[in-house]
Amino acid sequence: MNGGKVVVGYEVVGEVCVDRGRLRELAIDMERLLDKHRPFSPDVARLAEYAPLKDAMRRAKEQMIDLPEELGNLGYWLFETELSGPDFVGLIDCLIKFDQCLKGWRVIEE
Repeated sequence: MNGGKVVVGYEVVGEVCVDRGRLRELAIDMERLLDKHRPFSPDVARLAEYAPLKDAMRRAKEQMIDLPEELGNLGYWLFETELSGPDFVGLIDCLIKFDQCLKGWRVIEE
């Protein structure tokens, strides 16, 4: 997913545009992780059908997103569901990266 790189922080790229290539990669990774965990978790199955995420992932894969956007309501998924458990660390990491990239931030990895 991230080549074994460790996220050390985020850097604001600006309001002008998002990194469409990176956003596409993250959307593909998210889709793979959602498909992997969906059969074992009702919360993952619901997240996979969450319309704002589903639409953003579709548009990201088609590289149709140029300006920063808000995904919205991530607090619920991160803190009010079983997704905060140890079985979903990779999924949550990818979801957060996708959200930050969608906002126009660049994920800094080593």
